Amino acid sequence: MSRSERVTPNHVSRHLRPGERPRGRAPRLLLEYWQKKRGPRAYPVWQEIQLMDLWSIADCLTVKDVVDAGQDFHNRYWGTRLTTQLGTEGTGKTQSQLFGADNKDDTSFFTYRLVADTGTPVLS
Repeated sequence: MSRSERVTPNHVSRHLRPGERPRGRAPRLLLEYWQKKRGPRAYPVWQEIQLMDLWSIADCLTVKDVVDAGQDFHNRYWGTRLTTQLGTEGTGKTQSQLFGADNKDDTSFFTYRLVADTGTPVLS
């Protein structure tokens, strides 16, 4: 398995292949928006992202800031569907506050680090 792929029970995280489109409406809309905003750069800058542009899928989004070079991730925005599904409000909290510092090797941390390290979309 390459550095850009991780498999855990019932879960795979990997980079999108060139030309690949994710399944599902929300991931497709998010990828299209991301590609439009990034232009020729590796990824868009936060100041160019307008959550209102993504209102139709905002309930299932989270926006994270990288903390300490990927040692943790701070939730700038946490959609209401995530609150319902996970039973906790994550806005303003870090990943380790929500799920424990001992979970830093789980798939979500791996996926966030992969995006932060490479600046490329990841299917998860």
